[in-house]
Amino acid sequence: LVAKKDYNFIMAGFINNDQNIYKMYEKYDARTYYVLDSIFIDQGKDNLVTVYGKQKAVFGFGQESSTPLNCQFFIAQIDRSENNPYGLQIRDFNYIK
Repeated sequence: LVAKKDYNFIMAGFINNDQNIYKMYEKYDARTYYVLDSIFIDQGKDNLVTVYGKQKAVFGFGQESSTPLNCQFFIAQIDRSENNPYGLQIRDFNYIK
């Protein structure tokens, strides 16, 4: 989720506590979308998943901006449960450029 036009991510705002992100989104009537481009799963590297796409922010006054937003994570198999019927867990999630 983009917090500013210079593509600072919302997480940076939460860490710095310098702004109320929800109020800013309401003020500018903003919303964000994720446009998925592709997913690559490397089963030879402990199920390393790479997701490629971009985040698009739309502001109420008509301005749009987008930025690449990619991530990598591993999928681990764990015991199935009622809350996790597939027995999968995402671990080591990280954004990449």
